[in-house]
Amino acid sequence: MVSKTELFKDVFEGRVPKRVPISAKLPFEACIEYAGLPIVETQWNFKGVDKAYESLCQIIQTDTIPVGGEEKNPAVFKILDSQGYQVTSSGSIQHADCVTLFPEEYSEFSKNPTNFFVEKIFPRMFKALDSNAAKRSMVLAEAAMAFNERSMNVGQLIKVLSDKYGFFVPPRGSSVVVRAPFDVIGDFLRGFKGVSADLRRFPEKIQEACDALLPFQIKRGLPSNRSVLGSTFIPLHFAGYIRPKDFEKVYWPSLKKFVDYLYSKGQICNLFCEHNWMRYLDFLYELPPGTRFIFEYGDPQKIKDKLGKKHIISGLYPLTYLKMSKKEECIDKAKELIDVLAPGGNYIFSFDKNPLSLNSINFDNYKAVIDYVAENAFYPNAGEKSIHYQWNEDCNSLGPYELESDYYLEHFSEGYSHSIDGLMDEQLKKYNSMLFNMLMRSL
Repeated sequence: MVSKTELFKDVFEGRVPKRVPISAKLPFEACIEYAGLPIVETQWNFKGVDKAYESLCQIIQTDTIPVGGEEKNPAVFKILDSQGYQVTSSGSIQHADCVTLFPEEYSEFSKNPTNFFVEKIFPRMFKALDSNAAKRSMVLAEAAMAFNERSMNVGQLIKVLSDKYGFFVPPRGSSVVVRAPFDVIGDFLRGFKGVSADLRRFPEKIQEACDALLPFQIKRGLPSNRSVLGSTFIPLHFAGYIRPKDFEKVYWPSLKKFVDYLYSKGQICNLFCEHNWMRYLDFLYELPPGTRFIFEYGDPQKIKDKLGKKHIISGLYPLTYLKMSKKEECIDKAKELIDVLAPGGNYIFSFDKNPLSLNSINFDNYKAVIDYVAENAFYPNAGEKSIHYQWNEDCNSLGPYELESDYYLEHFSEGYSHSIDGLMDEQLKKYNSMLFNMLMRSL
C-alpha cells in the first residue's frame, strides 16, 4: 500500500517517489451536481455537502482530496453588496468585471496600496462599505462571521475526509493563495480592458504599481507555518494574453521578486500558468529550485527538457479530451504524458484545469484516467535525488519590503512587558490578517 502523504513528501523534498502522485479536484459545483443536490440552495445552506464529498472520496483514487476548492459563499457577497460577484434574484452567483482604480489614481495608489485598498478599493467593490461608520462596522462583522463559519465548516470536513481516506494535506498554516502584482491590478482594479489600454498608454505606471504592491503581497504570501510541504499558490492570468515585451518589462519583474523573496524565507511557490507559456520557459527556469508549475497548455517534451531537472511540473492533460474521446484514448493520453513527464521524478499528474461543472467532462473517463495512473505509474528508481534546494540565499539583497499601512498592522503592543507584548502582537495580527484575507478573497 503506497502512502499518499509519502508520495508528496518525496516529490516536494526532492526525491523520486514510489509512484507518480495524483492531484485532481472536482470543485464544489461539480460535486453537488454529482450528488443530485440543488446547487443554489446548497451554496447557501451547505446541507448534504458532507455526503456528496464523501461519496466521491470513496471512488476517486487521487492522492490529494478529490473534492472541494474555493467554495464561494453567496452570503458574504450579499452582505458586502459585492460588485464583482453579484447574487441574483434566484440566489445564484454571477461574476462581473468591476473597475475600482481609475487611470488618474495610479500615482496615489503606488504611494500606499494597502491604505488605498481600505479607503477606496473596498468601498467601490463592496457597496455596503461605502456608508457611515456604524453601518460599515455591522457589515464587516456580519461578513466576517459568514466567511469564517463557512471556512470552518469546509476545513473541518476536509480534515475528517482526509484523515479517513489518507489523502495528503499540507501542514496546517503552510499554504496560502495570492495573486501576482500585475494580476491584482488587472483582475480586481482595472479590469481586462482597462489594464490592456494602460499597457499601451503608460506601462511605467503599472510597473510602479506592481513594485508598490510587493510588500502587501509578500505579507499575504508568507504563511505562519512555512514548510516545503506547503506552498503559496499563485494563479497567473494575464501573462498569456499580453505582448512579450509587456511581459518582460511590466509583468515579470515584480513576479520574480515576489517568488524569489518568498523562497528566501523558506516558502515554495506553486504557479498556475494559464494559457500558453511556451515562449516564457526561459524566464520560468530562472525561478528557485523546487518551484511548482501547473501548465494549462504547451509542449510536454519541451517543458520537461527545460524545467524537469530543477522544478516540479504538473498539468497539461486536456480536460476536453475526457469529453470528446473514448475511454481507451483517454488512458492512452495519460500514458503519453507519463512517458514524457515522469522520468527522473519532479512530476505530479493533474489535468490542465479543474472542471467547471460535471457536464464539462465524461465522469467515467475522468475516473478511468485517475485509476490508470494510480495503479500503473510506478518508478523503478524510487528514492533517488531529483532536486537540490538552496535555502541559504541572502534575502536582504532582495528587499527589504517593509509594509507601511494605517490598517494592516505589524505591532499592537502597549508596552506592558516583553512576553505579553509578543503574545498580544501574535494574536491581534492574526485577527487583522483574517479580516484582510476575507476582503481580498472576496474581491
